[in-house]
Amino acid sequence: MIDLHAPWLLGVDGVPASRDEVLRLAHDAVQDGITAVGMGAQTGGSRRPVARDEYFAAFERARQWLLDEGIDLGLVPSMEVRLAKGMAEGYRRGHYVPLGNTAYLCLELPPNDFPAYTFDEVQGLQDEGCRVLLLHPERNRTVCRHPELMARLSAMGVVGVASAGSLMGRFGEEVEARSWYLMDAGWIHTVASDVRGRQPLVRLSPARELLCRRYGDREAFRTMLDVPKAILQDRYVEPRARDPIGWQRWRMAPVGLR
Repeated sequence: MIDLHAPWLLGVDGVPASRDEVLRLAHDAVQDGITAVGMGAQTGGSRRPVARDEYFAAFERARQWLLDEGIDLGLVPSMEVRLAKGMAEGYRRGHYVPLGNTAYLCLELPPNDFPAYTFDEVQGLQDEGCRVLLLHPERNRTVCRHPELMARLSAMGVVGVASAGSLMGRFGEEVEARSWYLMDAGWIHTVASDVRGRQPLVRLSPARELLCRRYGDREAFRTMLDVPKAILQDRYVEPRARDPIGWQRWRMAPVGLR
């Protein structure tokens, strides 16, 4: 599997706390069957700005630690950028680190708000040649209650990435139910661990097993490997609705679509 978002780069945004914790997280990822990890660093919005030089110094340090310990895990540079006004200018000036050597930028909505300028900012980034990878939209309260917003973003070409913990109920029943609705609709394209230090470990394999039970092995394989591979190859991923064929815990229409 490929984990496109795991923000555990020491010294950038406060987690994890030590070299040993970075190595533990890397070892756990390999044990879980993960071959590559997007090393997202949180920045933008009200967060402390992270400079490119600062980021890549921490990234190279982590990469060397893994080499020294013989941990066979590919690290992919990335930043998780909180949505704010004027993002196209920041992208044009090179303030953000896209995912790997691609045009994909990992974007995060504020947790409790869906700003009125969201669509304009996404369009502005796209006008600069950026492809938007929207992280854990199912955890945004407004999207949770009005999933038609995600449908509009998907129609604009935004690629959705759910947190594994959302599918497993780590963020409550409402987020769990809405995340599966977005998965069924195809507005969520793939799943990432979003694991960081000093938190209970979230693995990808249990989420993959849930996908297998709900959609079958082939669709689970596509979601967890084919889609992330295509993204790292800088290819556009079409939204594709999924037909549940097995286990279905949630069969409820989201608020706003009942």
